Amino acid sequence: MKPIDWIKAAEIDLKSAKILGIETDLSAPIAFHSQQAAEKAIKAIILKKSHKISKTHDLMKLANEAEIANGDIIANLKYLNRFYQPTRYPDAIAGSLETGLPTKQEADTALQSAKAIVEFIRKQIL
Repeated sequence: MKPIDWIKAAEIDLKSAKILGIETDLSAPIAFHSQQAAEKAIKAIILKKSHKISKTHDLMKLANEAEIANGDIIANLKYLNRFYQPTRYPDAIAGSLETGLPTKQEADTALQSAKAIVEFIRKQIL
């Protein structure tokens, strides 16, 4: 696979999150797809730099590997990093997030964060 393939996959997750927000307002899947979009975008830049992608969902580890230093992007990654486990696995929900599953506001923020990350990395890939 090429880095652009990972960006395209990230954009599919962004579209999925947006559609869920418009049509169903399901906060947990919106936050999950937002986290996934960021993860796939970071993996695109890692692939471009090293041709080897780590098997992790930890956005901060991936950001370190990708050598991302932009403060706003790091803040967005930290925000999204908390959504992988509790939005995906029912046994991880209790205590993972202060409010249980993500609220609508948290999901909206997650989607905006993911959009910023994907756009930032897309510019570096192309």
